[in-house]
Amino acid sequence: MSDILLYDARDVQRVLRVGRSRAYAIMRELPRVVGLGHSERVPRWAVEAWVREHTTPASSERPCLEGVKGRPMESGDAENEMESTTPG
Repeated sequence: MSDILLYDARDVQRVLRVGRSRAYAIMRELPRVVGLGHSERVPRWAVEAWVREHTTPASSERPCLEGVKGRPMESGDAENEMESTTPG
Protein backbone atom coordinates (compact mmCIF):
# COMPACT_ATOMS: atom_id res chain seq x y z
CA MET A 1 0.00 0.00 0.00
CA SER A 2 2.96 2.33 0.14
CA ASP A 3 2.38 3.38 -3.47
CA ILE A 4 -1.14 4.69 -2.68
CA LEU A 5 -1.18 8.44 -2.05
CA LEU A 6 -4.74 8.73 -0.74
CA TYR A 7 -6.42 6.30 1.66
CA ASP A 8 -10.13 5.64 2.00
CA ALA A 9 -11.63 4.23 5.21
CA ARG A 10 -10.94 0.63 4.16
CA ASP A 11 -7.28 1.48 3.56
CA VAL A 12 -7.01 3.16 6.96
CA GLN A 13 -8.60 0.06 8.52
CA ARG A 14 -6.10 -2.25 6.87
CA VAL A 15 -3.04 -0.12 7.52
CA LEU A 16 -3.80 0.60 11.19
CA ARG A 17 -5.60 -2.70 11.87
CA VAL A 18 -8.61 -1.00 13.45
CA GLY A 19 -12.35 -1.37 13.02
CA ARG A 20 -14.49 0.65 10.66
CA SER A 21 -15.80 3.08 13.30
CA ARG A 22 -12.29 3.77 14.60
CA ALA A 23 -11.00 4.27 11.05
CA TYR A 24 -13.66 6.92 10.41
CA ALA A 25 -12.92 8.57 13.77
CA ILE A 26 -9.23 8.79 12.90
CA MET A 27 -10.05 10.15 9.45
CA ARG A 28 -12.09 12.95 11.07
CA GLU A 29 -8.90 14.08 12.85
CA LEU A 30 -6.95 14.34 9.58
CA PRO A 31 -6.98 16.74 6.63
CA ARG A 32 -9.49 15.44 4.07
CA VAL A 33 -9.42 15.17 0.35
CA VAL A 34 -12.91 14.69 -1.05
CA GLY A 35 -13.10 12.47 -4.11
CA LEU A 36 -16.01 11.77 -6.38
CA GLY A 37 -19.47 11.71 -4.83
CA HIS A 38 -19.48 11.15 -1.07
CA SER A 39 -16.14 9.38 -0.98
CA GLU A 40 -13.54 10.77 1.41
CA ARG A 41 -9.81 10.20 1.18
CA VAL A 42 -6.95 11.18 3.46
CA PRO A 43 -3.34 11.67 2.41
CA ARG A 44 -1.00 8.80 3.30
CA TRP A 45 1.42 11.26 4.93
CA ALA A 46 -1.38 12.42 7.27
CA VAL A 47 -2.05 8.85 8.42
CA GLU A 48 1.69 8.29 8.96
CA ALA A 49 1.91 11.55 10.94
CA TRP A 50 -1.08 10.48 13.07
CA VAL A 51 0.72 7.22 13.90
CA ARG A 52 3.88 9.11 14.92
CA GLU A 53 1.87 11.45 17.15
CA HIS A 54 0.03 8.58 18.85
CA THR A 55 2.97 6.23 19.32
CA THR A 56 4.06 5.69 22.91
CA PRO A 57 7.75 6.11 23.70
CA ALA A 58 10.07 3.12 24.00
CA SER A 59 10.10 1.41 27.39
CA SER A 60 13.36 3.12 28.38
CA GLU A 61 11.66 6.50 27.95
CA ARG A 62 8.43 5.63 29.79
CA PRO A 63 8.09 6.85 33.34
CA CYS A 64 8.54 4.01 35.80
CA LEU A 65 5.75 2.92 38.08
CA GLU A 66 6.22 4.26 41.54
CA GLY A 67 6.56 1.76 44.31
CA VAL A 68 7.04 2.10 48.03
CA LYS A 69 7.59 5.65 49.30
CA GLY A 70 7.63 7.19 45.81
CA ARG A 71 10.64 5.26 44.53
CA PRO A 72 10.69 2.72 41.70
CA MET A 73 9.85 -0.81 42.80
CA GLU A 74 12.77 -3.17 43.08
CA SER A 75 12.85 -6.91 43.43
CA GLY A 76 12.01 -7.89 46.98
CA ASP A 77 9.92 -4.75 47.63
CA ALA A 78 6.69 -6.73 47.63
CA GLU A 79 8.00 -9.13 50.29
CA ASN A 80 9.42 -6.27 52.38
CA GLU A 81 6.11 -4.40 52.17
CA MET A 82 4.20 -7.52 53.27
CA GLU A 83 6.53 -8.06 56.23
CA SER A 84 6.26 -4.44 57.39
CA THR A 85 2.44 -4.46 57.32
CA THR A 86 1.96 -7.88 58.92
CA PRO A 87 1.05 -7.57 62.61
CA GLY A 88 3.65 -9.27 64.63
